[in-house]
Amino acid sequence: MSELPNKQQKSEQKTIRYFDTYYEKNIEVAANEFDAANAFFIKRGFGELASLVISQVLLTQAKLEKIKIFQLLDGLRNIDRVQLNFVIAKILNQNRSKTSKIGYNRPINVGSRERQNIIV
Repeated sequence: MSELPNKQQKSEQKTIRYFDTYYEKNIEVAANEFDAANAFFIKRGFGELASLVISQVLLTQAKLEKIKIFQLLDGLRNIDRVQLNFVIAKILNQNRSKTSKIGYNRPINVGSRERQNIIV
């Protein structure tokens, strides 16, 4: 034990810490669930950091909805890469601020008549 006295926090510091963590919920998950979710996304070609973030978001969402993560991963196992990206984008958008969204940029198909009117 240290001989130093315990440092008392001022009430302002307690108030600041309270409001800084007001919207944060601590959710505990088993390490094997996190590792399984992370490995699932790495195996499907997601980057390491992307896999970690997606795993965390899915585990949090599964906990809140009281769904087992392994059931969720089994449901995602049978869909192709494009559908998986679409589902992941939808889930991530639910957990994001309403001012920003993740989506896809689709090229605009312009016919030859419209192309005549476009100035490049």
